[in-house]
Amino acid sequence: MDELEGHRKPSQPRSKPERLVYWYFRINGFLLLENFMLHPDMGPRTVSDVDLVAVRFVHRRELFPPSEMEDDEWLFDAKAWVTAHLVEVKTGMGRINPSWRRTDAVERALRAVGLVPPGDVPAVAEELRNAGHVRRGEVCLRITVIGSFPEPELRYTFISFNDIIRFLHERFTRYKLQKSNLSSWPEEGRFLREALEGQSSSGGLEAYAERIKTKLFSLCPTPLPSEPPRG
Repeated sequence: MDELEGHRKPSQPRSKPERLVYWYFRINGFLLLENFMLHPDMGPRTVSDVDLVAVRFVHRRELFPPSEMEDDEWLFDAKAWVTAHLVEVKTGMGRINPSWRRTDAVERALRAVGLVPPGDVPAVAEELRNAGHVRRGEVCLRITVIGSFPEPELRYTFISFNDIIRFLHERFTRYKLQKSNLSSWPEEGRFLREALEGQSSSGGLEAYAERIKTKLFSLCPTPLPSEPPRG
């Protein structure tokens, strides 16, 4: 029996890829809303959705010096009081949800989150769609795309599932003692930590990462590149 299958209960279904992304942002200190629905002014049909809304505050720290955990620097603006991501997750090619371009979905998301004054929402939404990131005073807003590989000429921040697994492996291995008692975590998170903890980054991590993606999160295999692309 595969080692991963040995950890997972037979009755436990594979998790959605969005859950791997959830754990990545959570461990980096973000507060999260999942499957955030954008409702119309009238009628029952939703305008669109945001897979994850992630918010992180500038003074977030885990542990005291000199043992502070290092978060992924790609995820936050160190000069902004708050960094917020509208996250789109795709299992294959990473791309923005088409409805975010052809509807007022971004405007509705900004109004719902509440970090932009209502009068500034149209201009900020337009800049966010065009550039992928906006800085307004102490607030940094980003559209972030997660996938196996980026759409050609993608203008938004892109993070691959391989990038995520690399980071989680480093966090769980480097802070093995601090992350050893996770009894209050959901079973899914505990299993992910157990699966990644202690795997060798120089030898078995690549093959093990593929098994995590396919057996835990229903993702297609994709080799880990030597230099992960970032937007």
